[in-house]
Amino acid sequence: MDLNIVAARLAMGKLTSEEAIAAASAALDRGAYSESLGLMMFEEPLWSEVGPLFTTALSELGIPVPPRDEASLSIAREYARQIIAGETSPYEGARRIWWELANEPGADSSLLAFVGLASEWEDSPFRPEYETAIIEEARHLVSGKDAG
Repeated sequence: MDLNIVAARLAMGKLTSEEAIAAASAALDRGAYSESLGLMMFEEPLWSEVGPLFTTALSELGIPVPPRDEASLSIAREYARQIIAGETSPYEGARRIWWELANEPGADSSLLAFVGLASEWEDSPFRPEYETAIIEEARHLVSGKDAG
């Protein structure tokens, strides 16, 4: 997973110690290195141990922890990218944006479209229409353009 997305999950309070360790391991495998990133490989998956090391590792690597509003949009764009790439179903991606991000205080209003589409998908026998609309909305979110 991209460390910028992991930093965004940290900012939102949605990062687990297991995810942080997995992200650190993947970063090391890709050739990224910082002292704190390396030390994480020897820690138990306890947030009290992993959290401070991971925050320090991000700093050592020059990866900022974004403000919550920027973080939620970054994560939503990652889910939208996964929808477009076919890595997750349109409904599942929209549901994750809805449940994990759109309901957060101060969430960007552009995420509300996913709430409506996922909710309609759940209630409709015409799901392909909503899946197409979710994919289109995901494209707009990733491109940064308004859907309207």
